[in-house]
Amino acid sequence: MNNKHENLKAKAISFVTKTLSFLKKLGNISFIKKWVLDVPKLCDMLTDTINGVYKNIPYSTFVMVATAIIYTISPIDILHDKIPILGVLDDALILKFVIETIKNDLEIYTSWKEIKETS
Repeated sequence: MNNKHENLKAKAISFVTKTLSFLKKLGNISFIKKWVLDVPKLCDMLTDTINGVYKNIPYSTFVMVATAIIYTISPIDILHDKIPILGVLDDALILKFVIETIKNDLEIYTSWKEIKETS
């Protein structure tokens, strides 16, 4: 049972890592770049939650963030990623929507992380 849990945790963290890698593509498009500035924080929050380090994330926020990250790296998209600029636009819009929706939870996490790092 513990091994299964560790395997799922590793897969989830792999998804987060792939999303951060994908962000490099988004960051190269100037008008999209500002939409995804907080995605690394989003990924950190999800990783810390998966690892059990951060426990104050609401369930609905966790599900929304996880779903957005899975959609972002999934080959199944509204607009296929191979279409220049438009292919990543749907991913960027999903991430922007999620970040705006959970802005308060992300700010709480960011404050928690800053306090943790200074202690």
